[in-house]
Amino acid sequence: MSYDEPKILSSQLNQFCLIGVDGGQVEMRRLPEECFMDVMLREKRLTPRHIQRLADRLTEFYRSAPSPRLDEDQHFRALEHQQDLNRQVLEHPDYGFDRSAARHALDRLDTHLAAFRPAIIERIVGRRFVEGHGDLRPEHVCFTEPLVIFDCLEFDPTLRMLDPFDEIAFLGMECSFLGASNIAATMFRQLTARLEGPASPQLFAFYGAFRAAMRARMALSHLLDGSAKDAGPWIDKTDRYIRLALERLEQTGTAQSGPITQGLSP
Repeated sequence: MSYDEPKILSSQLNQFCLIGVDGGQVEMRRLPEECFMDVMLREKRLTPRHIQRLADRLTEFYRSAPSPRLDEDQHFRALEHQQDLNRQVLEHPDYGFDRSAARHALDRLDTHLAAFRPAIIERIVGRRFVEGHGDLRPEHVCFTEPLVIFDCLEFDPTLRMLDPFDEIAFLGMECSFLGASNIAATMFRQLTARLEGPASPQLFAFYGAFRAAMRARMALSHLLDGSAKDAGPWIDKTDRYIRLALERLEQTGTAQSGPITQGLSP
């Protein structure tokens, strides 16, 4: 599904996934581009009220989402595999990205992944993981009435089995990439107050750092597989995501958060 022509189910407007499971009739319509979260962020039109609406919707979803039994060791091995992939790509000797910063981020992520293993496993065993969206980025949120979240990961359902606070950290990190640096802290406070068994601020920061490293890897991969015509934008994206990873790693030792409206228009 292309982002310039997203489609939703008329009977599932307030659901994440777009494919009906009951074989019912599907009606498709175009979502208004001006209501997409990424567009509103770039145009500085996103307000605290929009974030409140999104927090309300996510709270409703996570409270009712299935909480599957997961193999905690298997899940952690999957995280370690993602980190191995991060290293394989971000230690590439070619291209002009900041390899020194990348190595620093990767080394710290190795240390933090081991340190947070007990906390992550505790959340899996405690059934805090849910079947979520899997790819919750600003371009997948549309502030229509009702609010629509679309394009969940469908090709591999296991990628949707995650900690809600990991998903929110990912969304907040992507908002920071677009210039709204405190949406992550805002969403963390909102969801912490509403969901049972919230993650610690330190784990939330680690989740954001890990996601940023994965996005840096994906950006650089466009150069490695030859799909990018112009290297410059992808090198810039790689470096920016690495910086976001390092910024969040700095927050793993203390509970840091900023003013709720920083980065938002009034």
